[in-house]
Amino acid sequence: MVSPKSTGEPVAALIEKISILLQEERALLEDENLDWDRLEENLAEIGELFKLLPLNGAGPSGAGEAQLDPGLHKQLQEVLAQRRKNEEILQAKARELGRQITSLKQEKTAVLAYIANEERASLLKGPA
Repeated sequence: MVSPKSTGEPVAALIEKISILLQEERALLEDENLDWDRLEENLAEIGELFKLLPLNGAGPSGAGEAQLDPGLHKQLQEVLAQRRKNEEILQAKARELGRQITSLKQEKTAVLAYIANEERASLLKGPA
């Protein structure tokens, strides 16, 4: 096992905390009424915990595998798989949000065009 970081927390405990936060992130992402503020806080906390991991990029993939024993390496790979899955869900949410925004813009344009046509029609009719 790797020696603990300055926090005195073993690497396995950090990875477990990250995993729990990723599970919370997944629950937030799957909620119909996504709480963007909580999601942002969760992402920040995950980022801070990742910074505490002793990963210096020594391994061939740049993930610092050379420092981790096989058990920790497996835990880290599982956490990374969780993160990738959450990222896919977040990207799908962002695409859906983009579609909704585009649809709202189109609806707004249609309403404004309708209002403009109504105003022009009433001007052409003249006083009643």
